[in-house]
Amino acid sequence: LSIRRQRQMCIRDSIIGAQNIITASLNNEVKRVVALSTDKAAAPINLYGATKLCSDKLFISSNLYSGKNARQTINAPPFLRGLSQKENP
Repeated sequence: LSIRRQRQMCIRDSIIGAQNIITASLNNEVKRVVALSTDKAAAPINLYGATKLCSDKLFISSNLYSGKNARQTINAPPFLRGLSQKENP
């Protein structure tokens, strides 16, 4: 795959895909959506990591629109939970 195609796939899959899931869950009043995070989103050094971080932030910010009975959550691997707390006290 070309570099340009890979960039487009990162954006399509991570950002647009997350937004599609969020929109569908809000429109259908889904009570809970659990998104899986990746270590690439903890401290992104490339476009792939940056799009994963953006995806995580979209899920978290969607809680503002989901109402009291619905939640969008991010599930990170255990080793990332401590990492993000140490870097951002």
